[in-house]
Amino acid sequence: MLPADYALVLEGGGTRGFFSAGVFDAFMDAGIMFPYIAGVSVGAANALSYISAQRGRNRVLVEKFFGRPQYLGYRNLLKHRSLFGYDYLFKTVPERLLFWDRDVFDETDTRFIIGAVDCATGKTAWFEKHDVKPGFDAVRASCSIPIVSPIAKYKGHLLLDGGVSTPIPIEKSIDDGNGFHVICVRRFKRASKSAE
Repeated sequence: MLPADYALVLEGGGTRGFFSAGVFDAFMDAGIMFPYIAGVSVGAANALSYISAQRGRNRVLVEKFFGRPQYLGYRNLLKHRSLFGYDYLFKTVPERLLFWDRDVFDETDTRFIIGAVDCATGKTAWFEKHDVKPGFDAVRASCSIPIVSPIAKYKGHLLLDGGVSTPIPIEKSIDDGNGFHVICVRRFKRASKSAE
């Protein structure tokens, strides 16, 4: 068991979530569960499988579902005003296609913080683990990318992607009293002039 002030901080950024999926599997292999996790956007979404101790689930999501038009496609934009099929991702997949273990998620003794930008204030609104209910409204709001997704409504807030206001939620973790942080980020290298 890690000390109480150890925190895992997860960035947003779409395909960067592919990288964190492997990091979570390595943590599970080593028996590591953080007492505090702060995430935005895809970081918050991917943390769901980690907290529910479902090794490999995020990899299956990426390999089996990411390329499907129900998940990402222009048809969604016409039907739902969103490039992403959030109903498919947050309802159909966990309820019918790829089991998500809510019982383990609820029983895991981890504080889970989800950030989404409040459109009224421009600041990050924070939601807790108990806000993760069927439909995943808090996580869904944190993943609502401006322009390609509609504004999400949750708990009286109008919300968009948490990465807009807090791309790496380290300050929230510090404010919450954590003293040691593992920050899961993936930086892509720029091509050198000789490689262009």
